[in-house]
Amino acid sequence: VGVVSDVMQAANIQPRQIDSGAGQFAVSSDGALVYATGGVFPQDRWSLVSVDRTGRSEALRVPSGMWQGPRVSPDGRRIAFGGPPNSTEDWDVWTYDLQRGALASVPMQGSESIPVWTPDGSRIAVSSAPARNRRGTLAVIDPDGRSPAEPLARTAIGYPGSWTPDGREVAFTNSETGVLAPARSIWLASRDGKAEPRQILAGAVEPDFS
Repeated sequence: VGVVSDVMQAANIQPRQIDSGAGQFAVSSDGALVYATGGVFPQDRWSLVSVDRTGRSEALRVPSGMWQGPRVSPDGRRIAFGGPPNSTEDWDVWTYDLQRGALASVPMQGSESIPVWTPDGSRIAVSSAPARNRRGTLAVIDPDGRSPAEPLARTAIGYPGSWTPDGREVAFTNSETGVLAPARSIWLASRDGKAEPRQILAGAVEPDFS
């Protein structure tokens, strides 16, 4: 039996761990119903802007989309970011040339994570999975798609965070049992893939080297 309509749902929202689709309502012990109205939460869409130290912002010529994690290349000429243009498409890695105003997707199979530039700017570390909502294997890709992806560490599963200044290792967030922070840990993987990845900190996320 329908009681009320237009109940808000936690759907199409970020971060992903709260994108549950749950109705936003509660019932008290004496039967009183409280709820938020609004129906399905509208899909988040963002625009990319460049902001200088004085606070002056300039919109980039990138259509709004579900973009996340923009990273400026070491030479300051390009921006790499992840996300799909809309909720019906796979998550991809994209680059934007600041001088030419050109937007391009990086050719790669599967669904990719937020990208992280190598210190020399020649490659990007990503986590590539066969489908959305699945953990991926760390890989290094050419931002222009001129060469196939290289497995960073075949046993490494997680999301890249930051390279060491010398580019020999990358720190990444590893999730073994779930998406919440207590189930995650920070690991290090070598660029050459010769050493096995090793955990350096438990219960932590999003590493960034000084």
